[in-house]
Amino acid sequence: MALVVDGKKLAQEILEEVRSEISAIKKKVRLASVLVGSNSASISFLKEKERACELAGIDFRLYRFPENITTSQLRARLAEIVHLPQNTGVILQLPLAEHLNTQYLLNAITPQKDVDCLSEGSLGAFIVGRHKILPPPVAALKFICEKFGITTIGKLTVVIGAGRLVGKPIAAWLMQQETNVVSLNEHTKNIGEFTRRADIIVSGVGQPHIIRPDMVREGVVVFDFGFSKQDEKIVGDVEFDEVSEKASLITPVPGGLGPLTVTFLVKNLLTLASTPKR
Repeated sequence: MALVVDGKKLAQEILEEVRSEISAIKKKVRLASVLVGSNSASISFLKEKERACELAGIDFRLYRFPENITTSQLRARLAEIVHLPQNTGVILQLPLAEHLNTQYLLNAITPQKDVDCLSEGSLGAFIVGRHKILPPPVAALKFICEKFGITTIGKLTVVIGAGRLVGKPIAAWLMQQETNVVSLNEHTKNIGEFTRRADIIVSGVGQPHIIRPDMVREGVVVFDFGFSKQDEKIVGDVEFDEVSEKASLITPVPGGLGPLTVTFLVKNLLTLASTPKR
């Protein structure tokens, strides 16, 4: 039976540490969040971020824009938000509507305020190992590996999903750790052929229960970043009950990597707030 990671409890402990550090630097810290449209999942994620900020003693400011805003209009408003000195960090809640140029908009957030690590400047520094912060999902994965003594060097790790938030940055970081990485995307046929050989599985697809017990081997380590709804319940990419019987460590959904990812976004904010301006 697997060790089940209690991400909620671990996140609370880290946020308490962040609160103490925020008090120590004696500086007002604020997270500015930009929401376009009214996607219910995005609103739910932002509420989690607001709650984490509150626990850490950080101000939270939400800027809302209509779904029909143009890329140029939103880029101009983002630039204004980023340059407000009160805003220590800025996030643009994803996904955006198809008519918007996502990467161009993310690039409006300067690396000094990019707590999600999604602008080209931040990503470039992260890829070459020279950034002060890690993308929050990467930081959450790294934290669990260190806390529970999971070695990734030389291990066969299958990363399912190649999205900008989870799959791509995690695959890039794992390669930096000398891990043998196999990255699967929406065009991969029969993912079970890959997952059955994996020492570690990381999934961030957002499709209910695509990883079943017959697709994993005994002792596998499973990191589930998936988030979707099935019969009005929040579920992950992994069939948790059955797969946990075979895994050595597994993260549940909800209550696993979600709270930790939000917590490391807040921790990134503290790191950037504490960095002297040049």
